[in-house]
Amino acid sequence: EPVILDWQTAMRSFPGLDLSWTLACSHTDQTLAREPELLDHYRAELAAAGGPEWSADELLDDLAWGAYYWASVGKTPVVDTMEAGPADRGFQRFCRMLQGSIAGAVRWGVTRRAPG
Repeated sequence: EPVILDWQTAMRSFPGLDLSWTLACSHTDQTLAREPELLDHYRAELAAAGGPEWSADELLDDLAWGAYYWASVGKTPVVDTMEAGPADRGFQRFCRMLQGSIAGAVRWGVTRRAPG
């Protein structure tokens, strides 16, 4: 079977980081409408594959922290893109990624889930 290796941001991290990136930056109206169902399916498949058996709340904790990462430190190196201006494709992608990360952070309650 094909295997996918994602080396773009290779680092030691937590499982929700890549999932939060995908859901925050690649969402559509359809995926947003079905996000709870998609997350339940993800949790079930993760557990069936031998991964952790997360509760819905534990997964949301990870997604919130992932969105926090992407909305803050994860975007800092891309600021050079801002010099290109609104007509540049890289600039447009950066804006979509940043807006999606912020929306995900709000949707998954990062401020409620952050330690006091």
